Amino acid sequence: MGLSRTVRRRDDGWLDVALTGSIDEATDLDALLADLPQGGGGVRLDLSGIDRLNSIGIHRWIPRFEAFARQRPTTIEGLSYAVVMQTNCITNLFTGATVRSCVAPYYCAGCDVAHAVRVDASEVQPGRAPGKRCPTCGAAMQFDELPGYFQCLLPTRLISAGPVR
Repeated sequence: MGLSRTVRRRDDGWLDVALTGSIDEATDLDALLADLPQGGGGVRLDLSGIDRLNSIGIHRWIPRFEAFARQRPTTIEGLSYAVVMQTNCITNLFTGATVRSCVAPYYCAGCDVAHAVRVDASEVQPGRAPGKRCPTCGAAMQFDELPGYFQCLLPTRLISAGPVR
C-alpha cells in the first residue's frame, strides 16, 4: 500500500493533513509535500495512519521534511506506533516541527482488550506513562510498552536543525 493524504483547510488558515499508509522507497514525498495549498497558516500533520516506515523512506523523508518545515509552521499530531518507534531512534525525523501527540498501546485487564490511545505531550512526564481509562468499562488501563516510548514527546528530545560535527 502506498501513501495517501487528505487535506482540509481550517477556519484559522491552517491546513490539516492526514497521511495514511507507508513511507518507503515508492513514496513520492516531493509531490506529497510540495503541492499543499499556500495560505496564512501552518500545517498540522496527522501521522496516526502511518503503518510502516522503511530505511529508504526515512532517508528520503528527513531532508524533504526539514525543508518543508522551514517554509511554514508545522506541528505533528498522532504519531502512530510505527512512527514513534522510528522517532525514538532517529533524532532528526521531525526537525523544525513540534510533535504534540502520539498513539500509545494500553491494555485493559478487565476487558482483556488492547487499545490504541492518543496521548498529548502535555500529559507526559519523564519515566512515567499517563494514566488512561478503558473506553469500554472505565477501569484503569496498563501502559503496554517500554518506559522510553514517550521520549518522542519530551521537550529535551528536540535538537537544532544544524549539522552535527
